[in-house]
Amino acid sequence: MAIGILSISLIVLSVITVPLAFQRSLSSFLPLNTSPVKERRISQYWSGYTTEYSRGSVVDVRASWVIPVLNCAGTSDELRATTLLSIGRSAENSSPQPSVGVDYVCRSNTPEYIVTYGWNFAIRYSVLDVQAKPGDTVSAEIRWEQGKFIDTIEDSAQGWLVEKENSTFQSTPLRATAEWLVTSVEIGSEPAPLANFGSVRFFNCYATISGITGPVGSFSLVQYTMISASGVATAGPQVLPSRDGSNFSIQWLA
Repeated sequence: MAIGILSISLIVLSVITVPLAFQRSLSSFLPLNTSPVKERRISQYWSGYTTEYSRGSVVDVRASWVIPVLNCAGTSDELRATTLLSIGRSAENSSPQPSVGVDYVCRSNTPEYIVTYGWNFAIRYSVLDVQAKPGDTVSAEIRWEQGKFIDTIEDSAQGWLVEKENSTFQSTPLRATAEWLVTSVEIGSEPAPLANFGSVRFFNCYATISGITGPVGSFSLVQYTMISASGVATAGPQVLPSRDGSNFSIQWLA
């Protein structure tokens, strides 16, 4: 497959922690954890849900989502957003950070949809010979098997599947988090303006952590809201993990 390198850096700014006192009523429909969101945080670079467990505990994360229709009308700047899965975020920039997803780009009022993957957030790769279309459902997974990461993403409507492997790392993968996110990118030293993706619904969200496989809502979660440099909320989860624990949505806000 033809591969293009995206040299845009996703360097993490400091994340501000906001304590959360959160209760959900007990329901027989809920999975193991009836109060999944343990903490709320804000970030200039991502929005969604992550788990935080001990080093080496995460071996699989997967989800499906419908590619949204970008609203690029009236935009002169380059706007970006990405829906992706990831394992193992760390403040250590050298730590392997596999991810796979779809980039959304507005250039001169024109939307672009690009399948991407990567092994850290400094460099991501675009897959140029498959086509991602708004309205299609994509299913993605990252798994850790026999000392290597395997990224897969599939669009059954278009009839393609992309699979990439990596077993060469400069440092030991932490594998401490499972992540379902909408992200922005850094251009220069500032976050790029966030493309208007409307809303993205994640479903069939599962992870395998410490030998237990379950839906996103069965794990203790950190909920992220994305903010601009001036502190304005730009994207955030609008629906908590559903009663079956596997679905939620993220809304573009500004």
